[in-house]
Amino acid sequence: MPETSIRLKVCSGCKKEIPRQDCHRNRYGEYICRACQAAGFKFTWRHLLAQHFKTGFRKYVLWVAYLVLGILAVAVFFIVLDRFSSAPAPTEQQ
Repeated sequence: MPETSIRLKVCSGCKKEIPRQDCHRNRYGEYICRACQAAGFKFTWRHLLAQHFKTGFRKYVLWVAYLVLGILAVAVFFIVLDRFSSAPAPTEQQ
């Protein structure tokens, strides 16, 4: 592998291989060339969503768990309430 290819990076905006010194690495880990920076390109949505799923996965799982626990608590409450508030079944007397 030639030594110059190690320093080439792929621009997230235009997908061209550009030397590392002509790129900027944003906070999402993407390399953006100077031409794309001048055009106003800052990040790609694909990398932004991947970053949020990677860092916020635990947060989303906790919210889903809280939601499921809340729904289960309400369901158990109504089941218990129905059981205690219902009249007992009539029994046959002979």
